[in-house]
Amino acid sequence: MAAADDAPAGSQPPADEQAFRATPGWRVAYGCVLLLAFAMPLIEAGSPVLAVKHVAYLGLALVGVAALLLDALKGAASPAFGTPVDAAVALYLATAFPAVMLANNPGMARYELGLTAAMGLSFVLALKTVRTPRHVRLVFAAVLLASVVIAFRGLSGYARFVTEGASESSRSGYLSTELFAHSYLAAQYLVMGFVGGVVLLLHGGLRGWRTGAVALALVPIGVYLFVIGSRGAYLAVVLALGASTLLLAGSTSKREGDWARLFGRILLVLVIAATILVLGSITGLLGGAPSYALERLLLFFDPAASDFNFSRLDVWKHVLEMSADHMLFGVGLGSFDTTFPSYHFSERIIAHAHNQYLQVLAERGLIGLVAFLFVLRYGLHAARKGVRALAGDRERLPLFLATAAALTAAAIYFLFETPLVWSEASCLIVMLLAVLSRAGCTTRTRPTGLPAATAAMILLAGTLGLVVPVWAQYLRASGPAGRHFAAVETAFEALASGDRKGARQLLADALIPLDEADAIFPYKADFARMKASVLSDLGRLEEALVANGVADHRQPNTYQFLNAIGKLHMRLRQYDAAVEPLRRAILAHRDIGSEDTYASLGRAYLYLERYEEAWIVFGDLIHQYYYHEVQPRVLLDAADTLIGLDRNLQFVELLLEWYLERVPEEELDARRVEVIEQNLRGMRLRPKRPLER
Repeated sequence: MAAADDAPAGSQPPADEQAFRATPGWRVAYGCVLLLAFAMPLIEAGSPVLAVKHVAYLGLALVGVAALLLDALKGAASPAFGTPVDAAVALYLATAFPAVMLANNPGMARYELGLTAAMGLSFVLALKTVRTPRHVRLVFAAVLLASVVIAFRGLSGYARFVTEGASESSRSGYLSTELFAHSYLAAQYLVMGFVGGVVLLLHGGLRGWRTGAVALALVPIGVYLFVIGSRGAYLAVVLALGASTLLLAGSTSKREGDWARLFGRILLVLVIAATILVLGSITGLLGGAPSYALERLLLFFDPAASDFNFSRLDVWKHVLEMSADHMLFGVGLGSFDTTFPSYHFSERIIAHAHNQYLQVLAERGLIGLVAFLFVLRYGLHAARKGVRALAGDRERLPLFLATAAALTAAAIYFLFETPLVWSEASCLIVMLLAVLSRAGCTTRTRPTGLPAATAAMILLAGTLGLVVPVWAQYLRASGPAGRHFAAVETAFEALASGDRKGARQLLADALIPLDEADAIFPYKADFARMKASVLSDLGRLEEALVANGVADHRQPNTYQFLNAIGKLHMRLRQYDAAVEPLRRAILAHRDIGSEDTYASLGRAYLYLERYEEAWIVFGDLIHQYYYHEVQPRVLLDAADTLIGLDRNLQFVELLLEWYLERVPEEELDARRVEVIEQNLRGMRLRPKRPLER
């Protein structure tokens, strides 16, 4: 993309493009850009412990920038830094360093610094190599081609979903592929390519066969986005396309005939989309996708679904509470999921804030958020300036509008998700931002000075010195972790075939590589959690306690770990030791779903003969659930507690009646019922104690 302020009003290329000569270093670097755009999104996500995509992200960016640095040392000319967008991006990247040094989890912070470095290197790579409209078109082509592959894989899963008549609750599982762990992650990436492609078509950015090729490519991408059912994706597409039209309104180049052609193309796109939906519904190819999409949209206006619609508000509120305690520099890179359980309960670990702005605030603090907002502010400025500068340039303006629209879609998605956390989306965003910076701001092509190149190499070497050792640990840990997963899978197969002894031996063997992986990468709770689960299945409860304790230390105040620790103490009859972790678990999960944990705490008090505290627990449980919903065993526990207190014996009888009503005769705990009845008869025969004065 040409420098906007150097671009004349016509289609003649500016001087820097006319003088451009490809060097060997540039060819290597631009090849890395195309591989980042096409190949990296198509790498299988694999196991959570395998960072193949991350390695490809950083590795390709590093090779490309190294080639550019070698060119720079030879005096080769390239686009110079210095635009407001460049400065804002550099400031945002710089906020990663205090967020690493002050992080709650230093190991994961250094790991995440590698992803930040990959973003920065990709920005530099795109800014220095994407020099002409042809280069931009090739990047878009690579993105669209990768998006088509992703869409077809997702649609094959949707075809199975329709054929098998699976429930809607399993939709996301069918739509997920080996490339993306969740279909919504795919949507965060695809929405940018889809919007950019549509804008290219609407504004005449393509000629001849390319127009038909892009139009065909957009069909599977659009259908896949549609069947995913992400309301954030729908909103991003609509608003981004509208914003591109409003942005174009700032250009004085559009004559009345041009606007007529534009709205004609918009109408044609809408007619084609409607036709595809109708035909897909009639033929059954789309299954119930249109009705599902409509239901998803109408769900927002359903008062009964308010908890579902606004569930993220609760997450965001607790993210703000966490951020208030770490206001200046945040909890640190990579420390969100290890810190957030202290502020918010969830059945599953919430690894991200589901809002990019809050994610930046949480991990980088107020300093990081201000820098991030500067990037958005100067990006918007570059978009407005670029449209004015490229007015009348029929070759570059559509490409620029497509870039701006794709970034707008990402910015809208920032409100609901965290695209910058994921390597595919973050890489595409920063490369598009580099194109926006080149087109919308003043920039000059000049040789890179030796001092600047040397300083860049020193900074890069220092960053990699922090990152590479931790990434090497992570990759080394993936080998034994993979062996652990294979051993566990084999153990379950043996158990399914009836070989219990063999299954136990395989589970015991699976602990060896898991210990090895944890020793190599001792920064997250995952390995310790898996070890505790296996040990618990093997009945090695003391060792499981230790492993859960390690997990709790690495990820404090997590309900799952505290609950497991408390219940392991209960199984070991260490009732006094069980009280504190069970209390902490309930504090972490104060909702009604913690009934079983609450009941375990009551039993710990009961077995310790701390009857007053036990009755507070059991009485509260019965009050919350009432007798027909509370666990039947709780009714007997409450009866035992009241007998221990020598109180409200009529209610003891009522608890027994409720228990006998609810539990089938073959499932009755007859021995315990008999003991309670004997105690009750004995207490009624005993004279009443006089009141103390």
